[in-house]
Amino acid sequence: MRTLDRRWWIAIAALAVFLISFWINLTHVRATLFHPDESRWINRAHYLTDLKNPLGIEWGDRYLLRGQPPVGSYVTAIGLLLQGQDTDTNQPFDFTKGNERNTVWEAGHNAIPTSADLVAARRTNAFIGATVAALMVVILAKITSLAGGVVGGFFVLMNELLHYLSSTALSDATLALVIVLATLVTIRLVEHPNWGKTLLLGILLGLGTGAKLSPIVLALGLGAIGVAFLLRPWLRKVPGLDRFIDHLAAGAEDRANRLAWMLMSLPAITVATFVLIYPYVWSAPYERTRILYDFRASEMASQSRIWPNLAVIGRIDAFHTLWDVFQRDYPTTGRFFDWVAGWSGLPALPNIDVVLAGFGLAWAVVNVLRRGVVTPLAFVFIIFGGQALAIVAGLRVDFNRYYLPIVLFVGLCIGYLAGEMYRWLVARVNSPAVVSESSGVSDSAHRLQGR
Repeated sequence: MRTLDRRWWIAIAALAVFLISFWINLTHVRATLFHPDESRWINRAHYLTDLKNPLGIEWGDRYLLRGQPPVGSYVTAIGLLLQGQDTDTNQPFDFTKGNERNTVWEAGHNAIPTSADLVAARRTNAFIGATVAALMVVILAKITSLAGGVVGGFFVLMNELLHYLSSTALSDATLALVIVLATLVTIRLVEHPNWGKTLLLGILLGLGTGAKLSPIVLALGLGAIGVAFLLRPWLRKVPGLDRFIDHLAAGAEDRANRLAWMLMSLPAITVATFVLIYPYVWSAPYERTRILYDFRASEMASQSRIWPNLAVIGRIDAFHTLWDVFQRDYPTTGRFFDWVAGWSGLPALPNIDVVLAGFGLAWAVVNVLRRGVVTPLAFVFIIFGGQALAIVAGLRVDFNRYYLPIVLFVGLCIGYLAGEMYRWLVARVNSPAVVSESSGVSDSAHRLQGR
């Protein structure tokens, strides 16, 4: 009964975060300035109906099909159809003829979405962004306490980058949704390994790759972990590694053995899903997939040349850029402190997003080293952290729309810090018997994490 009660509290908290986030996102839908890329995403809504003829000329090699994979376009189309629109929309924006400040030529050539299409596509992302914030509550409640889930969920819903990307007709919110869904499936897979969950996770990662290409890195990383699990008996024979390897398995040797082949299969499932959902690559899967990745690399290089003030040179510069993004451009705790100062009259504290995230990440690393890697905690941070690192590794230009997965990672770290602090405080106040009931971690999670 206690487990059921806790699930209800998690559901209530997640629903509250969803409703607040959805309301905030909707208030921005008509106020957010038009971005030229919205024209292209709405134009590509016809990809969904083009699936009726996957071998047709609609999927021949051309600029827009090379420019972006299709899942964001499918989602845009579904959103349009659900709101009474159709997939016969505008022409794509031509950046050689204008930009967000100059749309005269575009307006005369049907390259600006109608108000109805634009609002419908934006509402779709408003719903998706709110769902992402709500699912952050669930994820954090599973690896720490409900208090941590609430803090993490509210951090994400308060972030202005989420507001922006949830009120524009782009595909970044779709990628974020795939990440949180894949994380929830990964938690269940680590708890109870089976091939059904493995297949579902691979499909989700394939859909993520079909949204923004980078989630293939997650599939490869998880596959590498599977190899490490498979090699664990041989790694134990390396002098000095045996105790460390045994410690990381933390009494979960059987699950590690079962997970090994399942994780190793994820890259193949991911690639197969990506190919299946994108008829453009059917005729030459390897060559056309390589074209997609090469095209994205050349596009980012071109963008850094066109906007040299936004160019990111090297990975050190990438981390400096991200510091500025979270300290100056999208300061969530800073906004909260400003609100408190306005309400109370007290001086506002400085933004501490990165500092709190650093403490949360350090705490998580310590707990993973204590409890082992065959735990939901470890894999949640692997998924979120891996996606964030993939963005840092590939970052060549400072465009804010690339950063939403990093917002989620920062929210995860801060939520985990808050959740563990809450559990620590409960442990200080209550007896051990009471702590185990009120710590916010289910009995199964206690066993899995080696408590």
